[in-house]
Amino acid sequence: MFHAAILPAGEWTKVRIEGDYKGTTLYINGEKVERLEGRIKQFYNYTHHRKDRMYVQETLVFPMQQIGDVRNGFKGKLRNINCVRHPSF
Repeated sequence: MFHAAILPAGEWTKVRIEGDYKGTTLYINGEKVERLEGRIKQFYNYTHHRKDRMYVQETLVFPMQQIGDVRNGFKGKLRNINCVRHPSF
């Protein structure tokens, strides 16, 4: 989930989200705002009685039938939505 982005109310904003095999990048009005990549999660391994680390693959899934949920979803207008597959995938 992106945390650094706040979209301005009352004006059109160009949002681009790019993903690759390592993570996901958010651009707002052509400027890179945030990159989700390389987060490490620590957890306790009860089998071996030690703390372990796990690398988190920070990619996103985009359901295209509905954007957001009924209670906390997106409120506003959308136009020119394009989903393209990058040629390298």
